[in-house]
Amino acid sequence: MGDQATIVGTLIAGDNYFTEELDAAKPAVETYLDELRPDAVIAGPAFDAGRYGLACAEVCRIAAARNIPAVTGMHPDNAGILTYRKDLLAVSTGTDSTEMVAILRQMATLALKRVGGTELGPAVAEGYVPTGRGQEAMHDKYGYERAADMLLARMAGKPYNSEMCLTGYDDVAPAPPLRDLKDAVIGLVSSGGLVPRGNRDRLVGSKAEQFFRYDIEQRGPSGVSKLGGRFLEG
Repeated sequence: MGDQATIVGTLIAGDNYFTEELDAAKPAVETYLDELRPDAVIAGPAFDAGRYGLACAEVCRIAAARNIPAVTGMHPDNAGILTYRKDLLAVSTGTDSTEMVAILRQMATLALKRVGGTELGPAVAEGYVPTGRGQEAMHDKYGYERAADMLLARMAGKPYNSEMCLTGYDDVAPAPPLRDLKDAVIGLVSSGGLVPRGNRDRLVGSKAEQFFRYDIEQRGPSGVSKLGGRFLEG
């Protein structure tokens, strides 16, 4: 940050401690930030370390609750991003910590912009992980013109940038078939989004990247046939 900022404090915690003792770690961070009242918080970078990423994400969320701009850095597949994507301003990193200096410079740049009230541009231009939130922008061409340009570029094998962030999915090879079902335990798996009433795990309505398992054995005298709308909702 050069002469534009001064580091007023450093908070250190082990990955295991923060994730396993969250009820103690979070109040400690809150107290520390309340005492220092920094203009910005920088957490990480965590790269692809999942527990570290979750700790950085929690620190950023605590800072945001106090209207303190916070910036972190981690791999887009880090657990911190997968869990709190919409809440984080995170510089996109690789998995190699040899990028540390370059990533810290990017994080510092974003932090200074946030402190100065500068509106951030699109994720691809600023280098942060997309949050999934839409952002209004002015274009020289109408939407149908841009769509036609993308189509022509795709047909010609030329590079183009989509204006929609589409989720990519991994290919999962099916398990080999069972030769003998006599002693097999069969699970009924549904993609219908059936969850306990209230959807306590917040399963998304479409394009889910997670699955949840619920015990229904004790939910009714005759199993799932007796559950109806009392337990399940789609």
